[in-house]
Amino acid sequence: MSTGHYIALEGAEGCGKSTHASRLAAGIDVTGPAGWDQLLDRLDELCGPPPIVLVHANDCKGDLGSRKDRHEWIGDGCVGESGFAAMFADARLSDAAAVVEMPGEMPVKDSENVSRLKRLRDDAAAGGGRDRAPA
Repeated sequence: MSTGHYIALEGAEGCGKSTHASRLAAGIDVTGPAGWDQLLDRLDELCGPPPIVLVHANDCKGDLGSRKDRHEWIGDGCVGESGFAAMFADARLSDAAAVVEMPGEMPVKDSENVSRLKRLRDDAAAGGGRDRAPA
């Protein structure tokens, strides 16, 4: 993998090749573009310019700020489809890969969640994406 940062929605705040960024469970509302701007701006403040190369993409069972690492299927938790759509629409994440880890039986859980992410990615690409949220 190339040098860069990765985001895990349920991880602890930090930076590095294999360190988690800020998380929904810690109180950043990534259900829309403004939250993704906040998270990505904070990561840039902490870590500098290396690009984000990987997103550990799970939805979250816990409420905003719950500090509970409970995974949910894409679109079924409190991030919701709108949050993942906003993630894919942000140009700063356009080259990042996504991995999933959630409860359920393999391979059904993985194929279903990857399909959901691909649909949201394709919808965002068809919409043209965005550089940043409007000020």
